[in-house]
Amino acid sequence: MDFIIADDHVLFRDILGEYLKRYLPDANTTFVSDFFKVEELLRGGASADLVILDYNMDGMKGAESVAALKREFPDLSIALMSGVAQANHVRAVLDQGAVGYFPKTLAGKDFVQGIKDVIDGNVFIPVSQSTGNIVPSYYADAPEPRNDNDNNDVVKASDIGLSKRETQILQGLMKGLANKEIANRYDIQEVTVKMHVSKICQKLGAKNRTHAVILATNLGMAEA
Repeated sequence: MDFIIADDHVLFRDILGEYLKRYLPDANTTFVSDFFKVEELLRGGASADLVILDYNMDGMKGAESVAALKREFPDLSIALMSGVAQANHVRAVLDQGAVGYFPKTLAGKDFVQGIKDVIDGNVFIPVSQSTGNIVPSYYADAPEPRNDNDNNDVVKASDIGLSKRETQILQGLMKGLANKEIANRYDIQEVTVKMHVSKICQKLGAKNRTHAVILATNLGMAEA
């Protein structure tokens, strides 16, 4: 099995890669950071049983990008993954021939099982047992993603009480940097980074660092 997975968060790619190694050890997975690299690989003759595209990354224009790939590569299986997409975005992508939707709120094992389902020829669309609706890509307690056409001011770190250092570290998390990389960047101890990550999660009301990144992204947080 050959996969191409495009996502601009290094942390998420690393975590997903570990799950794939564990549960799909025979899979050959190529990770890239934007939609342009997906096009480059496919046009260069790369083999792909499944291409998974993050909804919010450089070059990705939602359903329009899926439709463009399907026109150029009609037999290509494409799935969407996201931490910000809403149900209408998911439906639009599925209408263009996508074979699956992977919200980033899925547990790792469920994510891999969804990939297996798609490879087996099924369409994977997780549905909430409690609501009967498509499982949201963001946590239930997270703010709704901003509409791309909204002109509302972005949220600043100071609005939710983040210090300058906490803001710097949050920005590092949003870039997918590991604690050690953040510590080296700001010449601080790794244990100090962990302490700040804990405080950031508390102030954002996040369950963990990944949830903090999703919340900050949904808020459209500006740099300090």
